[in-house]
Amino acid sequence: MKEQKYGLEKSTLPASDEEIRRAIKSLEASTATIEQQIKFLKHQHASIASLSRENLSRSKNFASATRGLHQKWQYESQHTNIVTEELSSEVSATLKNLDEHVAASIRVVKPSVTAQLKGHDRQLSQLNEINLDIDEKDTEEKFSPERIKKLSSILAKLMEDEVRTRLDRIYLEESSSPPNGPNDQGAGADEEVDNAIRSLEESINPLRSEVFDVAAMYTHHVYRDPIFLSLEHSKQKASSQAASKQTQILSTLSNLTSDLDNTTDRLLEFHAFRTALENIKAAVTAVSTTQTTPRSPAKQHPASSHIATLSSYPSLLSLLQNLPVPGITPSTPLSSLPSLLTTQASKTQHSTKSAQSNLLSSLESHISESRSEVTLINEAVERDNLLRPRTDEDDVDGLNKENDESKQTGDLIGRVDGLGDKVGEIGRLVEGVSGKIEELGREGGGGGKKKEEFLRRWGGGDRGGR
Repeated sequence: MKEQKYGLEKSTLPASDEEIRRAIKSLEASTATIEQQIKFLKHQHASIASLSRENLSRSKNFASATRGLHQKWQYESQHTNIVTEELSSEVSATLKNLDEHVAASIRVVKPSVTAQLKGHDRQLSQLNEINLDIDEKDTEEKFSPERIKKLSSILAKLMEDEVRTRLDRIYLEESSSPPNGPNDQGAGADEEVDNAIRSLEESINPLRSEVFDVAAMYTHHVYRDPIFLSLEHSKQKASSQAASKQTQILSTLSNLTSDLDNTTDRLLEFHAFRTALENIKAAVTAVSTTQTTPRSPAKQHPASSHIATLSSYPSLLSLLQNLPVPGITPSTPLSSLPSLLTTQASKTQHSTKSAQSNLLSSLESHISESRSEVTLINEAVERDNLLRPRTDEDDVDGLNKENDESKQTGDLIGRVDGLGDKVGEIGRLVEGVSGKIEELGREGGGGGKKKEEFLRRWGGGDRGGR
């Protein structure tokens, strides 16, 4: 009945106590491995707790530095506002003086430019009259030699006609005059008249062919040549005067052009100065209407980086994955085991593995949460390494955020401490199991209540019950 109570047959009872001892040694080896892992977990717990305290201290230092920089920024901002107001006042006064100077210059410049342009117009009118006078003299001199030659020829012709007329009148007077004296009548007198007429004709006829040449020579010598000399002299004098007037015209035009260019340059400079003054006034007005607080530096977000742990041991997950305990699931049927010893060993390993799996899953979840929270805190600290000036509302938000981070860090430390407590409980549990195994081993392979209880607990039976 006792064997049926435990669900065992006689053939499944252990052959000897030696097999039970080997199972106990296997369980002791697994217990030693778990103890080693517990040491590693304690070391990881100490490292995480140290890192959490360091992050909490760093957050407090960061908040203190932020408040100090914010106070410094407020002082510099006030100083900057004061200096800006002083400079703005000075610039405004300077601009006002410049405006008055420009207004006075405008009142003076306009009449001055108008008078200067009127003077230029008068000078240009005079130069135009001089130029017209030079053109008229050039036109008269162009036709004067031709007219002199023509008039000289007409005068020579008239003198020739006059000389011929006088010769004819002398001939007629001589030929018509009676002979002188009382004896001049008769044939002798006629012959004498004829001889006189012939003698007169002989003296007059040679003169007729030379009358025009003598008249022309006389005209040239008395009238044309002096006129030509006088005309040449007047022409040279007129050329000299025209050249002098042209030089005067060119010099006056050059002076007028230079004066006009200088006036234009001064007006352009004045216009540029006035435009620049208007632009400066607009800029000063824009600056005075905007806020004079300095621009806060841009906040930079560095890339997220994984936090470096202080532990020199491998990761907990890799250590737990390399445990020498075989993986037996709770669904493994007991009827499939060939013998009671194999059943007892399997059940022992299965119980140990179940407790170990529950512990490891709990430890991994807590450690994963702790690592995530530490990483988040570290990334937040790194993102806020570049400080920026903030307003009072930002300070309040920052202090609230710092309080939240401090609370999160405190919660993290509490969770780490709780993890340490759980590791301690598991260590005590393992120590209790090890103590029971050692106590059972010291009793040997004989019968006894403890042995019977051990076999009943792990699926075995008492050999004395057969």
